[in-house]
Amino acid sequence: KESHRKWVKDMGPAVETNIGFIENYRDGFGERAEFEGLVSAVNREQSKKFDELVGRAETLLPKLPWPKEFEKPSFTRPDFTALDVITFANSGVPVGINIPNYDEVRKEVGFKNVHLHNVLASRFVSKDDIPFIRAEDQEMMKTKRTASFEVQVGLHELLGHGSGQLLYEEEAKKVTNPLTGKPCESWYNQGQTWSSVFQGLASSWEECRAEAVGIYLGVERDVLEIFGFKTKEEQDDIIYCNWLQMAHAGVVGLEFYSPEHKRWGQAHMHARFALLNVMIRAGEGFCELETKGDSVEVKMDRSKIETVGKKAVGDFLMKLNVLKATADVKAGEELFGDMTKVDDGWLKTRDIVLANKKPRPVYVQAHTELNASGGVDCLEFKADAKGMIASMQYHFGLPKRAPRGGAAPAQDGAKKKARFGSLKGCKPDAQGMNLVVAVVSAEDPTDAITELKVGDSFGVVTMKCKKEEAAAWREPGTLLLLRNAHVRMFKGHIRLIVDQWGKVQKVTAEEAEEFVKGGPGEPKTANDLSATEYELKG
Repeated sequence: KESHRKWVKDMGPAVETNIGFIENYRDGFGERAEFEGLVSAVNREQSKKFDELVGRAETLLPKLPWPKEFEKPSFTRPDFTALDVITFANSGVPVGINIPNYDEVRKEVGFKNVHLHNVLASRFVSKDDIPFIRAEDQEMMKTKRTASFEVQVGLHELLGHGSGQLLYEEEAKKVTNPLTGKPCESWYNQGQTWSSVFQGLASSWEECRAEAVGIYLGVERDVLEIFGFKTKEEQDDIIYCNWLQMAHAGVVGLEFYSPEHKRWGQAHMHARFALLNVMIRAGEGFCELETKGDSVEVKMDRSKIETVGKKAVGDFLMKLNVLKATADVKAGEELFGDMTKVDDGWLKTRDIVLANKKPRPVYVQAHTELNASGGVDCLEFKADAKGMIASMQYHFGLPKRAPRGGAAPAQDGAKKKARFGSLKGCKPDAQGMNLVVAVVSAEDPTDAITELKVGDSFGVVTMKCKKEEAAAWREPGTLLLLRNAHVRMFKGHIRLIVDQWGKVQKVTAEEAEEFVKGGPGEPKTANDLSATEYELKG
């Protein structure tokens, strides 16, 4: 908790990091948090939009549908930045974060909002038709859903999670409950928190409240102008896309409902299904689910979003905020239970959703390393299982592995003689190579990490090494014995590495002969293995 107080006070860093027990989505009681870590770089261009949104917050908060008594007395301006994730060690990768989750820290110190820009940019890259969307809406959804979702994330994190307050006994008794017209009859006691009172419902409820704030305020034209949508036509499309995307998310969210246990397994999807029902129950032909053969499609009348839709969501949002503020968990369970009940009709829709289910996207962590000039390079990997394994190898180094077949190590101190080969086996995924090579050329060893060109009779390759090593080995013709060398890809090109799990030894021609008959031979400079460019980026 104390670390989060300090983290919130660290405003506007160029590199944003956070580590600790953060989110409690996966705990049924809503209390125990999951340990995670984040390293990211600030995207300054995108951050300008969110900074402007923060500047408008105090004029936007009064537009929310609850009385001022249910809002914080003063708005603490938070840090709101767009980040490009470098590493996110967690069970899931969200597009936005609003933390800390300690109510007392949020009230006393404030909170931070972050938008994970490169996560959002990679989320909607497919050009395939979107299931459950009408043909006439396909093109708009494909081209505008990233932009509309950016608006939604900004409002969700800043004014969704950042709005409202909890009422304790002394202040609650002075306030009229707008749902009953009478003084509040429930409140929080000292020591109680939002999550300790609402427990397993807390996460879904709060995500629903934040999502509702996003689409409710997403119709405000001055908000859309912040994100670069100046004309009414552009703004109308973004509004429609945002609301349609929310209804669509409610449909696909049925995947996360378990009929066997009669419970939801994902807070955001639980929340979006509630909002889908709010839209459908609004009536007047605003939002409907139409059966099309063996599938369904979301049909929405875009002309009624700012009238029928906004009123229905506003009324529901009022209930969400007031019941949360007054700790009325009994009424809250009844409300949310009613809006997210999955009856036989919805179970049939769920079967359709599962039949159209697509593989979940694979997010592979990038890797940073020093280059020969002392700068930092960011390596990206293909978005599949092989790319993920390669990413982990770059992060943590190649592990020491037991001999093939699980054979026991030699006894009595005997060592198995290593087999030495040539650069013929030096390929993008090569590892565990034992080589004898000759130095061909070397960079001036002025940087912390520098490069040598080494080779044998098969070809030559660029080898990375430390400054002090390069100084000792840089003379052309120097013979090196490499044990447990492996390949790393640098901007799509092969680099030979010998890390802490390997060894480099300078040897004489006679010593080299003991490992490779005839030694490395004359390096074949015409076959430069590091000159070939490979495609690594997914």
